Amino acid sequence: RALAGAPLADEAVRLARTTNDLFCLAIALASQGVLSLVMGDYDRARTTLEERVVTGRQAGDAWAIALPLRNLAIIASREGDYATARDLLAESLRGLRALGEKWFLSRSIETLGAVAAWQGEHERAAHLFGAAERLRDAVGASVLPFYRADYDAAVAAARTALGPSLFERCWREGHAMTPEAAVAYALGEDHTCESSSA
Repeated sequence: RALAGAPLADEAVRLARTTNDLFCLAIALASQGVLSLVMGDYDRARTTLEERVVTGRQAGDAWAIALPLRNLAIIASREGDYATARDLLAESLRGLRALGEKWFLSRSIETLGAVAAWQGEHERAAHLFGAAERLRDAVGASVLPFYRADYDAAVAAARTALGPSLFERCWREGHAMTPEAAVAYALGEDHTCESSSA
């Protein structure tokens, strides 16, 4: 499906470049970037998504910046560059927090949970997964299909490392967070969960 959509995304970007509408271009670049990511062409995805970040900044649109930052973080994480992934996700979360957004907020938090799991921060990962689930449930969303394998593997890693009981406890604590608390926790501004799980 992604392969079939690629020419359409390319055409959308081409047409958007003929306008003076930066938001339109940002959306077209997002589609092109995600399709490249799904097809495993990380170099092209990175170039496109980085342009979208620049375009979103020029348009002054925090939402148009947050999505490509998250997708750039997925690429960085898949390549083992967890420090870059964390930085990108933190910027994404700060922008989304300012908007009071939930759907894309859940995506950035779940990706940060996966990064935590890959870095051996399993309790933190479980808290973040629980918080992301609550946000997804609030808007009736699910984990995106192209990210499902990453998500499932990270959840499994955290569950295995913690054992079922502690994993479920951390997940429940994360799930109980308000959106504001979840973002504060994700950004390292609130360490309540760590102290309660020790």
